Amino acid sequence: MRTFQTLFVASLLALAAAAAAPPPDPGLAGWGRGQAYDKLYDRNLEVVVPGVVKKVENFTPMPGMAEGVRTQIESRGELLWVHLAPAAWLAAQKLELKPGDEVLVTGSYVRLGDHRVVLAATIEDGAQQIRLRDDSGKPAWVNWHPRPA
Repeated sequence: MRTFQTLFVASLLALAAAAAAPPPDPGLAGWGRGQAYDKLYDRNLEVVVPGVVKKVENFTPMPGMAEGVRTQIESRGELLWVHLAPAAWLAAQKLELKPGDEVLVTGSYVRLGDHRVVLAATIEDGAQQIRLRDDSGKPAWVNWHPRPA
C-alpha cells in the first residue's frame, strides 16, 4: 500500500510540474537541443569566415521547423549561406544586419541537401557581436521564452 501511495504522489507531482512549465514556444519549433537540425552542428568543423553581407532573409531550414534567419555573405569570392538562429529569438537580440556590412562569422560547415552552409556560433559586424552558440555548441535560445509585450 505504501508503494502505491508513493507512486500516486510522485505522479501527481510530475503532472503538476508539467502543467506549470511554460509550453514550448512555437517560434522555436525544431530548433531545440538534440533535434535533427541541432545535431548538424559539429565543433570539429568550426571555421572563421570573414565576408560582406549580400542579403538577409527569413527561411525554414528543415520541414516542420519554425522560421529562422539566414544571411548570404561573399567571402573570398564565394557566396555562402550562414544560418543564424530562430527568427523570434534573433528579433529579441536586436541584431541589425544589412547588405554591405562587413562581418566575421564563426560556425560549423554542414551539408544541407546539395548545399554547404555555415551554422553560426557567433557573428560580429564591428559594432556588435551576437553569440548564437556557446563553446560546446549549445544554442543560445535553449530555455528562452519571449517576454509578453
